[in-house]
Amino acid sequence: MSSRGKQAEATGVWVPDSWLTVGQAAMQLQRSAQRVRQFAENGRLQSVKTRLGRLIDPASLERLLETRTRVGQVTPTQKAEALPA
Repeated sequence: MSSRGKQAEATGVWVPDSWLTVGQAAMQLQRSAQRVRQFAENGRLQSVKTRLGRLIDPASLERLLETRTRVGQVTPTQKAEALPA
């Protein structure tokens, strides 16, 4: 097993270290940890349950951030693109 990932006990799926905890995802979404769990349970976020808790796929988090952008709200991607090179 590579040091860049770990085996998820519940599913046997290899999970990269870059996946986020529910708390980390909640901070990025500016939502509660419970709301992030609901997003994962209803399929809005891809996640995997491990012995130590649920891990959130950062790509699915980014997609959710992009789709929930309201009029006049700037996404993290838009902020990064607006910075001078």
